[in-house]
Amino acid sequence: MISTMFIAITIAQVEIFQRDTPCGPTARGRQRPIAAMVLETAIFYLDISQVEIYREGMYVDDQRGNDGPMSTGPRTTETRGTTPHTTAPRSPVSTGDHAARQRKETTMSNITIFGAGNIGSAVAGLAVKAGANVQVIDRNPDKAAAAAEGVTGTKFGEPITGDIVVLALPFPAYADVLAAYAGQLAGKTVVDPSNPIDFATFDLALPEGSKSAAEYLAAQLPDSTIVKAFNTTFAATLATGSNDGAPTVVQLASDSDDAKNAVKAFVEAAGLKTVDAGALKRAQYLEGYGALQIILGVTEQTPWTAGFKVVK
Repeated sequence: MISTMFIAITIAQVEIFQRDTPCGPTARGRQRPIAAMVLETAIFYLDISQVEIYREGMYVDDQRGNDGPMSTGPRTTETRGTTPHTTAPRSPVSTGDHAARQRKETTMSNITIFGAGNIGSAVAGLAVKAGANVQVIDRNPDKAAAAAEGVTGTKFGEPITGDIVVLALPFPAYADVLAAYAGQLAGKTVVDPSNPIDFATFDLALPEGSKSAAEYLAAQLPDSTIVKAFNTTFAATLATGSNDGAPTVVQLASDSDDAKNAVKAFVEAAGLKTVDAGALKRAQYLEGYGALQIILGVTEQTPWTAGFKVVK
């Protein structure tokens, strides 16, 4: 970062010098090699900055613990054309091992998912892939256990084990969860993937006075932290992690950055991407977005295996 700032100042000084120098073919000809030299230096320093960031990231991860410190041997210098290029020493840990270790370190959390349907199974698969301990709760414990490989299936009514709880259920079924588990949900991050739609009219079907399902849920669970997520993607693109050749993007809304980051961590560790839609009140927009996507699917204008794509 310091190197980049230094070079930006150097380039600015050269540009000012050129403007102050009397114009003429000879003068301009003399200045071109100087400008080119500075630009080469800028590229050189930017490259070092990127390497340093990479090395620092590897160092921090290795300090946390698992496979020993990375090599700290001297750097080597290569020649690319006429510009020296400095490279960092290679870590003995492969990229795949590093990614796996990062998933384990950032997302070793406990996640409970209510519902073993399409969305519940897809989210359970993501959570397992991210390295979390996953509990799936359903009225049919066998179905819960089959939601994804590596989950613990639990019958509805048994205790919650997760710190993050995903309600992968139709919105009307939330009432049963609130009646049986409201006390256990206190202090937890509760994720709302619902799109409450009246399929007779295709209008949003919310309790009177509510602006969104997520805000209604927040009012019912004042001691929980609510995150709106997973409602703008179909189950198929969540399960595969891909939408039209790009990573599936999960949109998040919450009044708590910590809660959003907790959900973001396991989603991105599973290979998907996220965008921050802002405060929980933005769930109104996400639910309208999700409803429109469902309507287009129901009317067979878009396939259930695709959907809207967020390009980043």
